[in-house]
Amino acid sequence: MYQKEIDFLKEELPKAYRTFSGLSFAVSEKASFDIVTDIDQKIEIYLTEKIRAVFPQDRIHSEEFASREPLCGRTWLLDPIDGTYNFATGSPLFGIQCALWDGKAVCACAIYLPKLGEFYHAVKGEGAYCNGSRLWVKKRRAADSIVSIGDFPHGSAEDAAEQKKCMETLFPKIARFRMFGAASVDYAFVASGRTDGALLYTKNKWDLACGWLLCKEAGALVKGRKGKDYSFDSRAIFIFSDSALTNDLFKE
Repeated sequence: MYQKEIDFLKEELPKAYRTFSGLSFAVSEKASFDIVTDIDQKIEIYLTEKIRAVFPQDRIHSEEFASREPLCGRTWLLDPIDGTYNFATGSPLFGIQCALWDGKAVCACAIYLPKLGEFYHAVKGEGAYCNGSRLWVKKRRAADSIVSIGDFPHGSAEDAAEQKKCMETLFPKIARFRMFGAASVDYAFVASGRTDGALLYTKNKWDLACGWLLCKEAGALVKGRKGKDYSFDSRAIFIFSDSALTNDLFKE
């Protein structure tokens, strides 16, 4: 199922990046501690037009121009550049994310990491893949594990404090923390076995949809706050390759 959608993403995400990545770009402040480039906007416009041409009945929920569009029926969740600070400063750790919500859940997704030459995709019940190869999370002992964390949320002191508490709980038990600055990279690295977990605090659905499905299809545990099953109503997503990393984290 959803082969047409995956083939579409496999063609259009790299094409969108190639079309605009070589252009000079302007950076502007979108909100406090948040920036946008005109490349973000151009890629979103490009992909929006392509989706509407091929799937004219579908809705689009996207970061720059359609962030208030509700998830209803078939809705595409689009993040034109995930990791804009990285992109703007020349770091290779950024990606393009796009997922399809079909009725009640995310059913297909793709993450394209252009500087790494990697295209990840997943379909619900059909597995996760990178450049056509099946992905499985790695099962390492906790003491050898690497866990990535998202940027500390400036908009919620409560969430930032909770994130710090999670780190304090994990610190004595794992080998290393990493902060990549892009959710797409966090998800791709867990799914491909480069890291063993990821903690992200955000309510932005375009930041969350791909990671939920990609990592779940690669065999990861995906949880919301306090160890509950993850849903889009949660302000945080916790992804781990093995339950050994969650035993202490979610103790009351």
